[in-house]
Amino acid sequence: MTTGTKAQGTKAHPPIVSREQWVAERKKLLADEKEMTKHYDRVNAKRRRLPMVKIEKNYVFDGPANKPSLKDLFEGQRQLIVYHFMFDPAWEKGCPGCTGFVDALGDLSLLNKEDTTFAVISRAPLPKLEKYKAEKNWDINWFSSFGSDFNYDFHVTLDPKVAPLQYNYRTKEEMAASVGHPVKMEGESHGLSVFFRIGDEIFHTYSAYARGTESLTDAYRLLDVTPYGRQQEFEDSPSGWPQKPTYGWLSLAESFNCPDSYKSRVGTLRANMIAWRRRVLFVRKFSRHKCRPIACDSDARSIRLLCQSRRPAIFDHIANEADRYCADDHRAESDRKTEQMR
Repeated sequence: MTTGTKAQGTKAHPPIVSREQWVAERKKLLADEKEMTKHYDRVNAKRRRLPMVKIEKNYVFDGPANKPSLKDLFEGQRQLIVYHFMFDPAWEKGCPGCTGFVDALGDLSLLNKEDTTFAVISRAPLPKLEKYKAEKNWDINWFSSFGSDFNYDFHVTLDPKVAPLQYNYRTKEEMAASVGHPVKMEGESHGLSVFFRIGDEIFHTYSAYARGTESLTDAYRLLDVTPYGRQQEFEDSPSGWPQKPTYGWLSLAESFNCPDSYKSRVGTLRANMIAWRRRVLFVRKFSRHKCRPIACDSDARSIRLLCQSRRPAIFDHIANEADRYCADDHRAESDRKTEQMR
């Protein structure tokens, strides 16, 4: 199949094929996408196992209300994500690329729920940052590092008279020899750094630069670069890391303002469904006996009966999930029988 088409007098466009051909090609791409997701998860697991370095300097910034320290930027949370926004003190406007990054930021309220704070830091004086922020109608925590070593120490302001030149973990010579888009090793550059707090002690855990930051504009992707990650069960994290059910079953209970007794019940119901689901998969994988629909119906019925005790909306949701799991298994069983008859 060709990769593109350009008829005379028209714009280039993807090749036009039948629905069957499109589905076949889409399935091929889906396999690659799934492998990319698995590889992304493996990289995140390695990132959560990175060591960290203690911050020895007492960095102080200029903020709208006061002059906060790096510790103050945590706002009492355990993790801090800092976006290094390119804004030279001599400029009147911020970097267009960094402006696009902030424009693309989604709702980051999830970060606070996961013990994480997000802040933006630039070297330009605070009045310039405040003016540009107002022009863009942004609602971000933006601080000035003007007069401090912060930008130089984290290699987003490059000046050999202040600190050895390094960007994206490469020296000036390595950058010059690299293939791809070279970085001008002087002046302002962009990046993103992550910090971790234990009491009053601050640690540097991660920094990314260049294209390593371009997709970090939503809460999940930002949490992925923190030591604790998304804090969900599907993640391969070190022992003792905070984790909760994937896709927030308990968060769902909290959103319905359920009392603690309900939250406990939600966890029990979810555990019952997972246990049932695993039992079905085990039987299908390791024996020739099929999962009888009557057993599936019985499990779903028991879960639904439990849900009917008080029936807040959260239990309706769980009961419907149980029914959906059963429907999926019945459909798979039907497809298997149809395949055997062919």
